[in-house]
Amino acid sequence: MSLVGAAKVLRQYAGLPTALLVYPGYPTSEAVENPVLDDRDDEAHWAAAARLYALVADTDVTLTYHFTHLYNDAFREKSRVGLSLSRVFGATEVHLEALAQTGSSRLYAAPACTESPEALLGCSMSGTPPLSRTHLDDRGVRAKVLVGARYLFEDNSMLSAEYYFNGEGYSSREFADYVGLLGQGRRLLSQLTPEQAEVLTARLSPTGAATDPGSPQKFTFEPLRRHYLFLQYSKPQVADDFVLGASAVVNLGDLSGQLIPQVSWSAREWLTLSASAFIPLPGVESLAAKVAGEPITEGSLSASDWRALLNARLFF
Repeated sequence: MSLVGAAKVLRQYAGLPTALLVYPGYPTSEAVENPVLDDRDDEAHWAAAARLYALVADTDVTLTYHFTHLYNDAFREKSRVGLSLSRVFGATEVHLEALAQTGSSRLYAAPACTESPEALLGCSMSGTPPLSRTHLDDRGVRAKVLVGARYLFEDNSMLSAEYYFNGEGYSSREFADYVGLLGQGRRLLSQLTPEQAEVLTARLSPTGAATDPGSPQKFTFEPLRRHYLFLQYSKPQVADDFVLGASAVVNLGDLSGQLIPQVSWSAREWLTLSASAFIPLPGVESLAAKVAGEPITEGSLSASDWRALLNARLFF
């Protein structure tokens, strides 16, 4: 059995936490004449979890319980339960992971606000939130389930395939409303005065996002839909010093996703160099959501055509 607790990073500087658990009562900037205190709330943002592990009939079995309060989402005093199973059959390992909860902290678009820029402006001016967490207090159970297998070849190369069901994902209609709203927002912002644009931006950026400011990451997976496939292959000891690999994250709803080839080189005993590329997969147009006649897939929402990452690690 193991227990763990965590205080949320609420403010950071250069990746280093400067405020934990509660928002500090000092200004976010001392360079202004009338500084504004960071007083978004006075509650504690924290999480706790308990894990019970046992080996049952050659199967690794893990039960977990999670309790969070305003920790990386908008849930208050939220309980979740989890289950993990893993077993090895020769060179193949199979596993299942599941996490269940009630309600959803995902943002949903109001359909009446997505019809046109004018409709979005009307929602904003009338106080109707274009985006809101309408299912936050639902009592219906939503589960996230991952099932997969890994195969180890004789040359130590490895192939992994996993299917992921995201119980909080958008349906086709909800996804079309969401991306349609964002599209209308972009069109509308270019037509507004600065004061109006500020109001609209606040409406489209509710608080309670899942981003942790103290955890810089090279890749963040925040799925919008429900069905995904993860593929991964790695081959070590290529020409003794190289490791080649590739990963793919595929949305099975529209076949869009992300392809990530990578290579690692042990240049010295104390130095490893690696390079990765992040290449969006646009998906299949016939499976895309239609927004104002334009096909939109999850992969097409990527902010860049591609990204590259170079990394050097020194051991001493």
